[in-house]
Amino acid sequence: MNLFEAISAFRGIELLSEARVKHLHVFDMDGTLALSPEPTDQNKAKLSGSGWWSNPDSLSAKFPVRPIPETRAHYEKAKRTKGHKAIVMTGRSDTPEMRSAVSKTLRRIGVRGHTHGHDLFLNPGRDTEEWKKDQLMALIKKHRPEHVHVYDDRPSHSKAFGKLLGSFGVPHTIYNVAHPKWASGDKMPKTS
Repeated sequence: MNLFEAISAFRGIELLSEARVKHLHVFDMDGTLALSPEPTDQNKAKLSGSGWWSNPDSLSAKFPVRPIPETRAHYEKAKRTKGHKAIVMTGRSDTPEMRSAVSKTLRRIGVRGHTHGHDLFLNPGRDTEEWKKDQLMALIKKHRPEHVHVYDDRPSHSKAFGKLLGSFGVPHTIYNVAHPKWASGDKMPKTS
């Protein structure tokens, strides 16, 4: 076997192992993995610039952020369990500044080892629910999991993801995260 054949064989194994995801776990960030800052009047007064969910300053260190321990435990277990893949999809705007702010926020709550476009995805400016449904189906097509687990704080999103996955016969479990200290949930704009 020459070097080219060896590299091709290795890449084939690598691609094969990437496709062998038995359980795909998809996590929202705000209100699901993290108790991130919410757009209260007091917080908005500290904000540089306009907007909240599209503004990277809303995730800056001047605002407290804490993990939601139960959801983070699911994330950590999915990350370390063979045959499981953990993905973070946030409705936050996909800009270089927001990518950096989201990555820092995830690190602040102990969620590490993510790569943009591989296991961390930000919204390119579309309706968040529709974008997440399309992204979810692309991930299912890519990884062909036996079961999909979706974690989200918005009841409307949880219901829509369950309906979508059910319509395609995809075995799934939907976790609607309803933390008592998170008030935003379905109050967020469609493109957050």
